[in-house]
Parts: sequence; C-alpha cells; structure tokens
Amino acid sequence: MEVFGGIKNVFIYLDDILIFDDTEAQNDCALKQVLDLAMKNNIKFNKNKIQYKVDKVNFIGHIFSYEGMKLDSDRIKSIFKYEVPKTIKDLQRFLGMVNYVGNFISNLAMLTKPLRDLLKKNNEFVWTSIHDECVNKLKTLIASPSVLKNYDNTKYVILQAYSSKFSNGCVLLQEGRPVCFKSKSLSETEINYGQVDKEFLSVLFACKVFHHYIYGRCVTVQSDHLPLISLMKKNINDIPSKRLQCIKVKLSRYDINLIHIPGEKMFIADALSRACISSRNNDLDIDVSNVVHSINMSENIRNEFVQETIKDDLLKQLVYVCKNGWPKHNNKVSHVPYFNMRYQISFDDDLLFLNNRVFVPMKLQNKILFELHETHLGVGKTKTRARSLFYWKGLDKDIEENIGNCANFATDWEFVITTSIPRYPKSNGLAEKDVSIAKSILKRSDEGKVDKQLMLLEYQNSAIIGSKFSPAQLLMMDSTPDITTHDQLTIAVRYITKEGKP
Repeated sequence: MEVFGGIKNVFIYLDDILIFDDTEAQNDCALKQVLDLAMKNNIKFNKNKIQYKVDKVNFIGHIFSYEGMKLDSDRIKSIFKYEVPKTIKDLQRFLGMVNYVGNFISNLAMLTKPLRDLLKKNNEFVWTSIHDECVNKLKTLIASPSVLKNYDNTKYVILQAYSSKFSNGCVLLQEGRPVCFKSKSLSETEINYGQVDKEFLSVLFACKVFHHYIYGRCVTVQSDHLPLISLMKKNINDIPSKRLQCIKVKLSRYDINLIHIPGEKMFIADALSRACISSRNNDLDIDVSNVVHSINMSENIRNEFVQETIKDDLLKQLVYVCKNGWPKHNNKVSHVPYFNMRYQISFDDDLLFLNNRVFVPMKLQNKILFELHETHLGVGKTKTRARSLFYWKGLDKDIEENIGNCANFATDWEFVITTSIPRYPKSNGLAEKDVSIAKSILKRSDEGKVDKQLMLLEYQNSAIIGSKFSPAQLLMMDSTPDITTHDQLTIAVRYITKEGKP
C-alpha cells in the first residue's frame, strides 16, 4: 500500500493487486506505473499468478467483469454439492445447518416441514422426490445473497473447522452469517491419522483455503476438539509428534485464537465435513505427511512387527478404532483399551504408535526385553532407552524383573561385584570415570560374550542419567543405529507422499 497506494485505479488487498480502468490504454498506463515502482523498490511478482488483460477476474471471493460484480461460485460450491441425506442422522445434521442461518430465510418453517415430518417418532423414513426438491431449494436459499454475507474487512472473523472420519469442513463467519464454505475429502493416508492429527489438520485446511480473508489479521478459530487448545499453547519442541509439529509450523504465519466449542453447536462445519465434495484441493500446501514416523528398524524386524500386530488381539482392536474412529464414551458396552491415550495413538505404515513409540505385540515383548538388556546397562538407562522406542503396558515392571533375574544369575554363579566411588577427589574424576566406564563395557563384553561394538553402540544411544539426551545426541544431534537395526546397520526412515505411497 505504501508503494502503490498513490496510483489511480489500483486496488490493493494484502498481497494481491487489482488494476482496472475504462480503456485499454489507461489500463496500460497504470500497469506501467506499477511495474516501474516495483522495479525501483525491488518487488517481485509471481508470474504464475499474473492475469494479464482479462475481461473478468476472481478477486476476494467475487467475480469482477464488464457486467459488474457477482458472487464467486467457488464460495458456495460445497453447499450445492452437499449430498442428499440418507439417514435420520444425516437429515438432522442438514437441518441443523439450515436452522443456523434460519433468521435470514423467510418462511423457513413451511420450507422444512416435509423434512421435519420424516423425523417424527411414528413416521417411517422414506425419501421421495418431494424431499429432494425441498433439500435443493434450501441449498439454493442458503447460498443466496440474503444469507451469504459479503466479506467486510472491518468486521471480526470467525472460522469453524471440523473433521470427520473421511473429510474436513470449514466455514468463515462474520456477524453470525456465513461468508463462504469449504470441504474436502481426506486422502487414504490422512484417513489413518489419529483424531487429534485430523482435527489439527482441519484447522490448517481452514486457514489455507481462507488465506486471503484472514492473513495479516487476528481471527478466532472454533474447534470441538479440546486437546487442540493445550497443543496450541505448547512450544514446538514440546510437541512429541513430528506431524503435529509440522502443522503448527505451517499455522505460525497466521494470528489465530483457537477456542473450543461443542460439536453440536458447529452446525455448518460439521455438516460439510460429513457430506463433503469428493474432489481434493491439490493446489493447497497442506501436505504434512512427508515424514510420518522416523524409526530405526530393519526391514526384517519391521515385517515381524507388522505380522504380529495383526495377530495380537489387543493391538488389532486399536487398529480398528484408529481406522474407523474411537467411541465418544468408554463404557462397558463399547470398552476400548487405552481410551485415555486415544489422542496420542496413531496407525501409520501398518504399525501402531503412541506418539513416536511403537507398540510392541505381546509375542515380541520378551525378544525386545532381551535386546534391551543384551549389553547389560543398568535399570535406569534401560528404562530410558526403552521409553524412547517402545511401548506396552507394564514395560517398566518387565524391565525391572528381567534385569533382576539377570542379577540373580550372577549371584548364583558367585560373580563378585565390586563398587567404587566415582570421581575420587584426589584424581582427575572425569577422566577416571571415563576409564571406569570403558573397563566396565569390556569386562561385561567378555563375561556375557557380547560384541564390544554393540555394547558401545547401546551405551552411546542411552540417555545420561539426569538428562534426556544420549552421548550420541549431544555429539551428533542424532541417535546412531540401535538394537532394532544391529542385524543390518541401515536406517530405514519411511517417507510417505500425500498419495500414501512410500
């Protein structure tokens, strides 16, 4: 605005410029002034977004042409493509959306009567052409100028974002009236996200599709998913999931105030997310699946995990709810294990994860315990190492028992365990401690007939007591290949595209 604001017939909105005039010559003159000032101030334009000498243009949700100004059909496309209700629940959801804007539709009670009659207790739910006609008329009225408000830059903006099992929906509101609607179906990869990931993704989707309305101003975003409120308040490093970190980074360019409201009050966004447009908005930069989970795991061990996860009754149940949705309440009828952890559990690439820890099937737990203690680290280090990689209920207790049995074995064979005070004050304590650690590794390697390099590898990857970082992380900012890869030292990090292909 500071650079181009003085040019006649040049309209600027955020990072968009509209040049218009009565004649082509006048338009060329204004364009030359814009280009001269841009060159002088070192301002660059995106050549792929330039529309040059067109007779109509899409700008801020409207189509401008020689005929005048009219509404952009893309703003209301989600309404016109709303699927016909097939069940009582679908109909209730549709009527909830209609009632939300009912104050702006005349004679609403008469228009909705055929639909409301289907909801009566003693009436059979039989859909006819009369109901089709009623739904189509209501969709036309919802998208009409009398209901759909023109965007006003001086008015406060509210976004509603909602995610269902297979899709996302959102609406931009001003003064309680919708400005525009959007919805999209989720990709095959996104369908398998945990619920907290889907809900956070719906917020990002809403911000991206309404970018030209909200960029550079403070807006309120409403969501029915309470965990998102605390997630937005966390520092990026305190968020365990890489996907959630990625979403928060993409949201950082927007000034949003995320608040929680019950789902039953989000009529429009909820309805759009459950009856969305099947096509995808591939032009939007909302892909957050480039790195799903990074886990050092050889292909053989990974295949074993996948096979045993399918066979494990408990994990099979978790896979089902991850794919089909968790129940709203955990009662005796619909009891699901780990219900309180449901927002941290996800199913990616045929493996179950609790944040970044992989669920271990029951059949493989003893094998993992053996691998964890193969290098004979202490209880504290072994627990810390295990918590960074694996999860199953009772993991800590199993580690204590396993290492306790190992200690009893040493006693039975009359092994002599000597202890000494580290960092003897009369010597170089740090150097002496390093020597003591090296001797201990060599001694345990000989006694247990364990590869010395493997023992050193595990020590380097185990967090230092009192710190959450291992020696390898402190030195190289990353962990080296660990117990899950020592049979073939290759790091298998899987990259997933938005189409769900590795």
